Amino acid sequence: MIVLPGVYTGLPTDADADSSSYVGVLDRAISVEGPADPTVVLVDCGGNGGFLLSHPDARLSGLTVSNFLRTAGSGGAFRVLGGISNVVVRGGANPSVSCKGCVYLGENAFASDLLITNVVHTMWSTPCVYSYGGTLRKATIVGCTNNHYSVTATAGERGTRSRL
Repeated sequence: MIVLPGVYTGLPTDADADSSSYVGVLDRAISVEGPADPTVVLVDCGGNGGFLLSHPDARLSGLTVSNFLRTAGSGGAFRVLGGISNVVVRGGANPSVSCKGCVYLGENAFASDLLITNVVHTMWSTPCVYSYGGTLRKATIVGCTNNHYSVTATAGERGTRSRL
């Protein structure tokens, strides 16, 4: 699927198993691609969850995702279990008390060329960006705040945890 430059607001939502709404649920092998410059495509989530990539072959690139929020369940407001590349994640807020981070990379996720900026998380012991065994390459994480730390990376079920 090709996404043309522009600002996308008022998008319909789809719910996951936790009944949390996302503006995009990629639950099959699909590619959603914007231009090489992700700043020319703005997806305003309108206070809903951003994207959920739940299929290992789901791909998302060339977008700026902003104004996302997660209020239920344990996954992030921008949750990646498949692959993702060349995306700007900007200005999400996540007040959930059970969330694993605003930006969550699952054990089989691969993320590269990310810019994650101005993500706010209000839970003390949970980071803004949480990688649970996923691969994170060439990411810039700036202006992200919570009450404890900004990034946690683990090696999955048997791995160790590091905090940045």
